[in-house]
Amino acid sequence: MNISDAINEYKKNIIESEELNDSLFTKKNKVEWIKALHNRAKRLTELYDRDSTLLDYVEKEINRVEGKEMDDAFNALYDLYLDGFDDAPLMILVLKRMEEYYSKVKDYEKMIVSYSIHAYESHEYISRLDPTVPLNIDLYQAILDLKDHYKEIERPRVRWNFFVAYFNIIVASEFLTGVSPDRVYQYLLDAEALFESSDVQELDKDNQEIVDTIEEIRQGFLVYSERYPILSKKIQDAIYERALVYKKDNIYDIPKMPYLAINRCLYERGEIDKEELLKRYYDYFLPKINTYFDSELNDDRITKAFEVIGTMLKCLSLEGDANVEFYFGVIKKFFRDIEEKTKVTRMTPYINTIIADYVINALPFEHDKEEIEQTLFDNLIRRQAPTYIHSVMVMKIADLIYKYMDKSLLPKMDNIEEFIQNSALLHDIGKSMITDIVNMQRRRLSDFEFLGIKNHPTFGIDIIKKNDLLYEYHDIIIGHHKWYNGLGGYPSDFDNTKSKYKIIIDLITIADCMDAATDSFGRNYKRPKSLSDVLEEFKSSSGIKYSPYFTNLIDQNEELKKELEELTQEKRADYMYKAYIKGKIGE
Repeated sequence: MNISDAINEYKKNIIESEELNDSLFTKKNKVEWIKALHNRAKRLTELYDRDSTLLDYVEKEINRVEGKEMDDAFNALYDLYLDGFDDAPLMILVLKRMEEYYSKVKDYEKMIVSYSIHAYESHEYISRLDPTVPLNIDLYQAILDLKDHYKEIERPRVRWNFFVAYFNIIVASEFLTGVSPDRVYQYLLDAEALFESSDVQELDKDNQEIVDTIEEIRQGFLVYSERYPILSKKIQDAIYERALVYKKDNIYDIPKMPYLAINRCLYERGEIDKEELLKRYYDYFLPKINTYFDSELNDDRITKAFEVIGTMLKCLSLEGDANVEFYFGVIKKFFRDIEEKTKVTRMTPYINTIIADYVINALPFEHDKEEIEQTLFDNLIRRQAPTYIHSVMVMKIADLIYKYMDKSLLPKMDNIEEFIQNSALLHDIGKSMITDIVNMQRRRLSDFEFLGIKNHPTFGIDIIKKNDLLYEYHDIIIGHHKWYNGLGGYPSDFDNTKSKYKIIIDLITIADCMDAATDSFGRNYKRPKSLSDVLEEFKSSSGIKYSPYFTNLIDQNEELKKELEELTQEKRADYMYKAYIKGKIGE
């Protein structure tokens, strides 16, 4: 085996894993489906072990690779990237060595490709695991530092990466450290100067991909109109003047970004008020909205649709008086139309992320608690099958234990059973913000991914704090991985022992751990345990990790143990069948 063989096998395994997961959404009768579920679980465990072995091999061998073997590895990795397979720990491990090697041999083309893939993987991967980790500009700058070698790059597609680097710096600068709006403006001028240079004009003046990208760079800069108050006057004027270049008598002839920028600048200058701004956006977008539904929705149409409603949603929070209820109603109806068309279809992780981002950003404008809870469950949890099934099982386990417990121990509140059920369903809501490769468990996780997993309670709080109606779930979401005695678990800065919902946190923790340990279908990284083994672990850590009350309640009640055994074993497949095929939890 060599590195390229390992990468190609890894890719083949990813494809097989996705096919196995897709097969669960194929309608079959219950017996056939459950048989397929068992076969899938067995094969995914085998693939998990093999992928972890491949990752170990690459990590051990990559630093010795050079010459033809390195070129073969480069081609295999590039194919993996071009085919849309993102797996940053594997790819970054290889890319770092490639950057080192190709810099030494001065292969500028492969250096540019390596930097480009590395930048993309780092940006997507890190921001989805821990948004608090700063992203630097170094990889994009490394590409731009090679622009003097423009004419030496043979492939037009690779030369295009210079302009992609400029685009990413300009459009994504709010996520990059040390990139001020004034510096971004200089990058814009540099991109235009490069495009007008003799090297580019000689080779690529008619290269449509590059021509389109330089236009996207110019229009992308105009998004800074949303940060107008914090910009220097120089940048404010530059945005407005550049946007006015696109002005036409018929507003529908103006591209979207310049139209938005012109009117946002007018609002910030006090020339129109918030109501007029929203009305102008509404008049501009309404005809466009209807075009998204004149044929089947796809990733491109959904992306454009959410760009529209996302823009209007941001404006609802601006200062000034306006009929916010009306405009939010328009946005919400638009979203419900998209939701209805996509909830019966398995969408890509990218689209699920876009939908989740909208739902989170819309929370401040929602007023119906029950509707909010259902929307969160449908669009953040249900769209990630592993998290969905786990949340349902935690709810079922917690609800079963609740029926046997002493109700006087619970806090006084209306609909306590419904509160417990919703707490279970929402406890892992923060996982909706974590990259798909982590949730799908295709291979051993990296140390950084484990740290990312530990952030999911905090991510959950970031979601629910956007609407006060959800605050009652705060302690359960943030505290379900804390030890009973408060001395271990995570996050370290939350004291579960002082929560008025302490006993419900303890209940969700027990249910969470019980489902994870006994899951024979969804945990590729470990073998399931019997309920009796799990109970022994609960008892051995009773009073430390787990509540003595719930440990004793389960251990001393044979009827409860019998029902839990049935629920976590025989009924698990039944609930999964209903969730995947019927699209409902079931009774």
